Amino acid sequence: MRFLTSLALLAATALPVSAQDATTELNAVNDAFNTGIVEKDVKGLVDLYGPDVMWIAPGTPMNLNGLAEAEQLFSFVTGNDGDVTHDIDHLFISDDETLAVMIGDVIAKVPSIGVDGAGTYLYVMDKIDGEWKIVGDMWNQVPTE
Repeated sequence: MRFLTSLALLAATALPVSAQDATTELNAVNDAFNTGIVEKDVKGLVDLYGPDVMWIAPGTPMNLNGLAEAEQLFSFVTGNDGDVTHDIDHLFISDDETLAVMIGDVIAKVPSIGVDGAGTYLYVMDKIDGEWKIVGDMWNQVPTE
């Protein structure tokens, strides 16, 4: 009986560990984004994206290879001492842990040009060569007043 109890306990804890690893990895991507902005690391920010990222920015047509747009935006924000932070509100991970969706709040402030906004972001993330990469980035921004 003790063996069965131990086996049941092991089985109950084995699956969440893997899911917990994916959650930890995905939280690390969000942390890397926030750190990249603070450290003005445009290359590090762009490295969070997959090579063919779908970029959907407010008021612009969808771009199926948004790396150039990502680099342009992050260069602009960091070059103007902007402060952008993401918080994760919802995180969905596929059962096979190869795809995830991250949805959260974004705060964007670039005082030098009068930007003080908040909004939401949605990332579709894929495991590429063993690392989580953003393959879809959709966001909006509304003024905070």
